Amino acid sequence: MVEDSAGLRQWRVYHCTPAGTAQLCKWLSKPIEQSDVMRGAQELMLRFSFMEHVLGAESAVNFLQEFRAAPKAHLSGLEAYARTNGKQMPLSGGLALESGLRGYRGRYDRTAYALRAYRQSLTSQPKRPIETAKGGLL
Repeated sequence: MVEDSAGLRQWRVYHCTPAGTAQLCKWLSKPIEQSDVMRGAQELMLRFSFMEHVLGAESAVNFLQEFRAAPKAHLSGLEAYARTNGKQMPLSGGLALESGLRGYRGRYDRTAYALRAYRQSLTSQPKRPIETAKGGLL
């Protein structure tokens, strides 16, 4: 649905139709697949960005828990592959593999941070947690 503004500065405000809202809820509620973890992290973050507003904080926490657990098996497999084959790989291949490992580990750590932030906000209701340089929360 489109709503045009009145006044000198005009803009359009878009609203979801009931059918659109139903589709959005369906998309946000999809389970996380292994292929999402391997190639679709940006889409997962987009889903997460809408999640709390559309489905509530509990759904956002559940999504983060699933998102944190999903890459663990893939990461374990990559780490085993690196241990077994790393020394035989050309430098470029080893560096690319290490980059992927660091990316998955970083995503895992950032998800753990987000879960802590949600848990803190649900118990103390701060406006928005801020991570300090030493990894603490303000």
